[in-house]
Amino acid sequence: MGKVDTNLYTYLSDKSRFADLFNGGLFGGRQIIDPKDLTSIPGRYIQSGQLTGENCNPQNFGSDRSRDLIMQYKSQAVLRLLAVENQTEVDYTMPWRCMNYDAREYEKQIRQLGLENRRLKKLERDAEFLCGLKKGDRLIPVYTLCVYYGEEIWDGPRSLKDMMDFGQTPLELDRWFCDYSMNLICVNEWQGEEIFCTSLRQIFAVLPHRKNKKKLREVMERDPAYRQLDGETYRVLAVLLGEKGLAAQSEKKERKEWDMCKALEDIRLEGFEEGMERGIERGIERGRELGVDQGKLIVVRNMLRRGMKPEDIMALAECSRALVESVQGDVI
Repeated sequence: MGKVDTNLYTYLSDKSRFADLFNGGLFGGRQIIDPKDLTSIPGRYIQSGQLTGENCNPQNFGSDRSRDLIMQYKSQAVLRLLAVENQTEVDYTMPWRCMNYDAREYEKQIRQLGLENRRLKKLERDAEFLCGLKKGDRLIPVYTLCVYYGEEIWDGPRSLKDMMDFGQTPLELDRWFCDYSMNLICVNEWQGEEIFCTSLRQIFAVLPHRKNKKKLREVMERDPAYRQLDGETYRVLAVLLGEKGLAAQSEKKERKEWDMCKALEDIRLEGFEEGMERGIERGIERGRELGVDQGKLIVVRNMLRRGMKPEDIMALAECSRALVESVQGDVI
């Protein structure tokens, strides 16, 4: 599991955030899923060679696979299974993958029911012995939500039908095709983050603006919540924003609250100062080769290109305003 996957798993394992994701993503912010009704369960599945009959034995199964996150939801004494698949890259097989995860969950339930029925000798009719299930046995429904956090537009399929080649001329047969629609949320296209109640609001608000640093800072400065983020939210934002400096900070230090605005500004200033120092060093080195006056010109030019104010340049380079203005005309 990569750093992004690990951080997202930890972040969404919180039941309040998990419920908030479904309530905001599927129900428009209506509080349908109560965190108190959620229970974390394992999402590991074992592929079987044969599902039913006497071969319904755990020793006959192999090829395991794990979901990103799944929880059991109990409402009015009825169970549901809610699952999340996190994606940071477009996957052109995603509808099939989600369908396969759901099928494996149902397979797991059928296998467990079959084993239990045989152990308790509940099977009576030939049809029940053949499949392992009684006529009245029912499965727990599964609801899978795929969340895409990538920067690029999702240009992949959104249903199983989108993956099919029906040819240019539809056939009468095609209307009987059994489709599988994927529940997909694209965070980079999201509008209306205010429907979320947890720190998902801050995540959904900034991720659409990752390529526009100015807009990103504006969004953060408007919301004071970015100045007091919990560690899990801070780490998720750091890796999703692609800011290695932020991620490194969170791994080195432990604190209750993190100021994302200040951290981004510190990184920006550090980069600016580092660039300025490199420019000064190159200018001085070149100045030794060409003479003091020529070296100062190079230093002043590098400072101007980095947006420094004339007064600061005059102080650091120990030169006159006339020299700065003469070089300024060349830079512009």
